[in-house]
Amino acid sequence: MKGLPEAKAEKLSEVLNQAGARTRVVDESYKEDSGVGEWEIALAVDRVDGISEVLSSLVDLLQVQPEKAVELLCKSPAVVMGNLSEVAVTALRERFERAGAKVDASRPRQACYDLYMDPKDRSSLRRLEQQLATAGIDAQCLGESAQQASGLLALGLDWNTLQAYRSEWMRHIAGLKVLNRDYARYDLVLHEQGPQPSELVAYLHAKLGIPVNAGKRILEALPVVIGRSLNTAQQQEHVRALTELKARASSHLLSWQCFSLRLEILGDRQQAARILRLLAGMSETEVLRRLSGPVPLQFEGPFSDLQARWIRHELARQGTETKILKI
Repeated sequence: MKGLPEAKAEKLSEVLNQAGARTRVVDESYKEDSGVGEWEIALAVDRVDGISEVLSSLVDLLQVQPEKAVELLCKSPAVVMGNLSEVAVTALRERFERAGAKVDASRPRQACYDLYMDPKDRSSLRRLEQQLATAGIDAQCLGESAQQASGLLALGLDWNTLQAYRSEWMRHIAGLKVLNRDYARYDLVLHEQGPQPSELVAYLHAKLGIPVNAGKRILEALPVVIGRSLNTAQQQEHVRALTELKARASSHLLSWQCFSLRLEILGDRQQAARILRLLAGMSETEVLRRLSGPVPLQFEGPFSDLQARWIRHELARQGTETKILKI
């Protein structure tokens, strides 16, 4: 890794060496021809009840304030470190997985990228479609027609193509989202159980860790999310296996989804204010002003999937009930 303050570099080197890597801290003039710096990592967390350990590890490794670590974790995808060697990736994966996070690693220059633009700004949507066509990039409108499009999607761009046009797109087109496929994460939703409920319950237990009694209750309350933050290979395998059981399941890409929160029952006002300041990035003045109004209260965000679930969890611990709404 390059460009780190000395204290942060020493701390990260210590952690990596304890995990089995061989690292040392050198100054910027040091020359190395070993090809380090190709990798970066992103974190995914499906159980927010244990996220404090992930946050603590990130604060410790990066030597940053908790607010900065929260900001990194709440991005989608949550890319937290770059310019890493493969050895460093392995050591960091072990560290973060012990803390309860899933780790996705990527070499950005070898990755594949997808573009998405929501349909809120129709003029920008048409402008991007024209620019993609000029660049020879295939794109498709999502929806029944261009006039009723629910988005514009371009799949499979390589690094060089992305870099050639990205600055131009980002400068002139609002609402454009870029996803490195290595960081794609999905929720798995079970819609219909099919004719083999006992085998399906057994599958949920064996492959997704869902207790048998909980699995039986799930089948009585469909549709239900049965897997969170799955990577591409995992969600594809689960959908295939569930289809073989004649159940109906679908996967939903989380990386581009945004959510709002509706506060329905307010518990401890001061604790709610503290949580919203830290996790929602709101100022103290704004939080107190909003919480002084009558409930229900709407917090538009937009929040990432993890951010919305994290806020809801922490508020619930203080007696405040919220509902997550997809934007």
